[in-house]
Amino acid sequence: MRRIDNSVEREKIDGFGARDNLLGLCELDGIELYRNASELKLDINGFSFVDFIFGPFSTPITSGKYEVDSPEKGYLINYYNSLGINMHRGIYRGNDLVLSKWGGDHVFLHRLDMVPTGYGDHVRFFRIEG
Repeated sequence: MRRIDNSVEREKIDGFGARDNLLGLCELDGIELYRNASELKLDINGFSFVDFIFGPFSTPITSGKYEVDSPEKGYLINYYNSLGINMHRGIYRGNDLVLSKWGGDHVFLHRLDMVPTGYGDHVRFFRIEG
């Protein structure tokens, strides 16, 4: 499990969310709007990005899922709060970048540490085997 420190940048992200201005997040370094999630056709070892992102957190991944210390492109990333509750998830895209859905259906490509503080302060990486 890797820790994510709180920062001034993360507090700025919280401010955008509080104003329901998620598209304004693109003003910050390390975050860019990817596209509408319904347009995404990523398939990772037979596992759909859209199903993963939009499915309820309680829905288990049916194929094999193995935790790893060092992620590679296409691995799953889960964000956890201090109680160990999964608060957010995404797909690791390499170079410390993550593709994940924020709010209604906006998908952002963002630095691993550039998420709202409410999404947690720890991450875990998983390799999926189909």
